[in-house]
Amino acid sequence: MKDSIETIWKQGFMQDHDLLTPKINNLYAQKSKNIVDKFHRMFIINLWALLIGAGIILTALSVFGFPFLGAFIFFLVMTLIWQGKNELTLFTKLDKSDSSYQYLKSFHVWIHNQMDHYTRIYRFFYPLLFLSICIQFRVSDPGSQLMQFLAADFPNALLLFDTPLFVVLIVLFFSLILAFFAKALYRADLDLVYGNTIKKLEEIIDEMEELRN
Repeated sequence: MKDSIETIWKQGFMQDHDLLTPKINNLYAQKSKNIVDKFHRMFIINLWALLIGAGIILTALSVFGFPFLGAFIFFLVMTLIWQGKNELTLFTKLDKSDSSYQYLKSFHVWIHNQMDHYTRIYRFFYPLLFLSICIQFRVSDPGSQLMQFLAADFPNALLLFDTPLFVVLIVLFFSLILAFFAKALYRADLDLVYGNTIKKLEEIIDEMEELRN
């Protein structure tokens, strides 16, 4: 089937490199629609999953006596959802009157733009999430017991907010590490959810460009 499709494409491609026969145009127009619809559907499902997950985390942490941590994590997740809604607004503004090729190219640009936007957010999201968990642990009973243990072992250590300074510096160091690797962490998460869809999109664009050339 693949060979027959490629044969049809090559036979149907016109010399001016701008127009395709209706049969070829309909063929990759349908492929384009399928891939865009799939990504759009997955994107919306992901936003709903974030919202439901944030609600569960808020409820669970509140029940276990950590309402402030739950509220803060909920706020962080809501920033991701807010950004997602903005990205969907930009998606709906893509010109559907363009040819399938131009529309896919615009869609591809939109994907990479939203990746860049989310990367900037995650540079704050990951460190803030880590810091909020560390702070909650510090004010908890196990955290207080750990500080007492460290105070006994390092009686001359400088303190900051009743916490050994070296502990604060270690936490800040790992926060900076998370900020530095935020892009890699986000891309890994993105590949896990959307990797196959993005790969198929790029393959379709490459096929179209090969035919146009």
